[in-house]
Amino acid sequence: MKIPLFIILFITSINTIYSQIENYNSVLKENVDTNGRINYKNIAENPSNLNIYLDYLSKTSPSDDWSLNKKKAFWLNAYNAYTIKIIIDNYPPKKKLDITEKQNSNNSMSFVITNTTGNSITYIKKNGKDAWNYRFAEVGNKVYTLNEIEHGIIRKHFNDGRIHFGLNAASYSGPKFMNFTFTEQNIEKTLEKLTQSFINDISKNKISNTEIEISKVFEWYPEDFNMGDIITFINQYSEVKILPNTKVKYMNYNWKLNDNK
Repeated sequence: MKIPLFIILFITSINTIYSQIENYNSVLKENVDTNGRINYKNIAENPSNLNIYLDYLSKTSPSDDWSLNKKKAFWLNAYNAYTIKIIIDNYPPKKKLDITEKQNSNNSMSFVITNTTGNSITYIKKNGKDAWNYRFAEVGNKVYTLNEIEHGIIRKHFNDGRIHFGLNAASYSGPKFMNFTFTEQNIEKTLEKLTQSFINDISKNKISNTEIEISKVFEWYPEDFNMGDIITFINQYSEVKILPNTKVKYMNYNWKLNDNK
């Protein structure tokens, strides 16, 4: 029996998509450790699988017949992959040293070096733009900034506070990054797990019944968490239940790169 051409094309398309996602999946499996730290240096030295996936993204847009979860997985993967891309293209993202000359009494010179803080995505500047506002992330033949993907697409269209714990914040204070891709099948379970893990991580949130000091993420995007009722949102996942009207404090945010080097 001859198989109709449209079925052959459909199967070919599915296999191609799976193959491209597997390339990115292998990048994560090989370079993300059990603590969620990323080996950016190794990816920078071996970028082929990441580049194959980014090439796929550059030509692909979610179609109307995709499920909500499939679209959500697609855009979260795209954001995370392009975050890795801008870091490896600027690796290591280190602040330029401030060097001050000092004239010594014997007419010799000495130098005082300041601002030697470790690597951070906040130090990346491209054409006068920071990493989140530089236009470089091509998806479906359109070029976005990371901010446009996060705020103009992911937060706008999916209305899901849990996405903040699935995005690569490229920082120590960000969520633990996972070593596999989001898929239509795993995204709900994975976001639940990541949210619970983040909220109960004492390095990210300090929670008791009557006192809480929580991540800046909740301060930056309060409307994403149960329409601003942050305590109710947190109580869905916290092992310690917070009493109503508890005063909320926010922790300092550590922008040191989530690098395993």
